[in-house]
Amino acid sequence: RILDRRYDGGNSLLAAAIVAEYFRDQLWEHCDRTNAALKEKRDAVFEELERGVGDICTWSRPVGGLFIWVTLPDGTDMNKLSRMAAERGVRYAEGSGFHIRNVSVCNIRLAFGYTSMEDIRDGIPQLCDCIRVACDHKAITSPAA
Repeated sequence: RILDRRYDGGNSLLAAAIVAEYFRDQLWEHCDRTNAALKEKRDAVFEELERGVGDICTWSRPVGGLFIWVTLPDGTDMNKLSRMAAERGVRYAEGSGFHIRNVSVCNIRLAFGYTSMEDIRDGIPQLCDCIRVACDHKAITSPAA
């Protein structure tokens, strides 16, 4: 049924031509601007994670890309964490979705590319609080709370 509704063979040739023309002389300048913005966001996530759960979690330190993998303490109640984070409007990808057998693992993947700096500064402390509660560590509150 889905294929019956498909009207084209893929990407728009017009859109591709416009993007190709735009980037013909500006690709590397665009990459420099984008990379600087992504580095700032990545570093903000690092800062907030260190402040909130640096004593109980570890995380990847990618030099590129758009994701940070966070390893939570063994025994973290992943269902509780998911429920609490959702109630606070914080979203992440559960590590089980990336496991070859889709088994529960104490890892989450944080995407920071599209997220605003304000959302990072507000959301990561909320997530850290949820992590502490879900792993039965004393809940922390941010200084602004």
